[in-house]
Amino acid sequence: MESPLAGREKIILTRDENYSAKGCEVVHSKEEILNRFLDQENYSKK
Repeated sequence: MESPLAGREKIILTRDENYSAKGCEVVHSKEEILNRFLDQENYSKK
């Protein structure tokens, strides 16, 4: 059975530095999420 979000990026925002989830990217701050997407956007414009 496929994941309900198959084919999509799964990002979890948590304060727990030890948290992990299979098939997901775990971030620990809003800034980390923003930087990730800004970097990705800049990369895709090149």
